[in-house]
Amino acid sequence: MLKLELDVKGLATAMGEAFAIMHWGAGVNGDDVEFVLGTSALKDESQGGALDFQHRAVGLYLLDFGQCDAVDLEDEKDDVYQAFKGAMVMGDNQLFIPHFQRSRDVFESFRDGYIAAAEVIMDEKRINNKFDAVEFMREYEEYAEDFLY
Repeated sequence: MLKLELDVKGLATAMGEAFAIMHWGAGVNGDDVEFVLGTSALKDESQGGALDFQHRAVGLYLLDFGQCDAVDLEDEKDDVYQAFKGAMVMGDNQLFIPHFQRSRDVFESFRDGYIAAAEVIMDEKRINNKFDAVEFMREYEEYAEDFLY
């Protein structure tokens, strides 16, 4: 992605936001989801908003939720955190999530995107008195350190 001169930090931020939405918005662990780059047709306002298939926007898409498990946000905080951390570290997710030691600045973009989205969702769902996104990401880093090298 660096050779293609893609906005790696922007993609990492979007991935963090996506994990936060899965975790705190949808209550799923995000196990083995896949991120892909794709395109979508742009609207041509000069043609009344019709889709213009010749001009496309590149976007990050999330797919393959087949191995995701539901996580009950009513469970104990430690159990919820463990379900999310485990899915982020095990399996193929570790290939997508920036490594916090090898790519610190890219991981920081991931973390910042995760925290920002999680805090909005937690506030809206009124679960911010039980869960803390900053605390969760700190625990994730400690947990991942034991499994990732």
